[in-house]
Amino acid sequence: MTFASSQYINWEREPNEAFTSDNYLVSYSFDSALNKGYLPRSDQDIWYFIAREENPYKTSMKTPENFFYDFVAYEILPGETLVKVAEAIGTDTLKEVTVPGGDNSWHGLRSYYVKVYSNWVTYSQYSTEIDSDEPYTIVCDDRKNN
Repeated sequence: MTFASSQYINWEREPNEAFTSDNYLVSYSFDSALNKGYLPRSDQDIWYFIAREENPYKTSMKTPENFFYDFVAYEILPGETLVKVAEAIGTDTLKEVTVPGGDNSWHGLRSYYVKVYSNWVTYSQYSTEIDSDEPYTIVCDDRKNN
């Protein structure tokens, strides 16, 4: 299991491949976690997330300047069925979605995939297609008064 926190960035490996990834999105209440990843052109990152709290999770993503990524959350239902529950698309470098919480019981846990993918790497005067050398950051705020 790979945990990302404010003191740790996994430089050698990034989230990848839904259904085989061990990359977990860590909530802010755990060590003020800042989840970071790199996104090369035409790639996508999949983060696995378990909602343990009743309250909704405000999940924010900040992308490197002049790089445009979309951000979608899917609930995982029995049989690996995915249902889109939130998305933030467009050219903003700061995006926020609200992911529903669980019901605060063992059976009430909800599982999610959070997908980050390249919207487009070039935009207006930025015509060179390059990979970002800076990570994007995801914060999953699970505090009750967020």
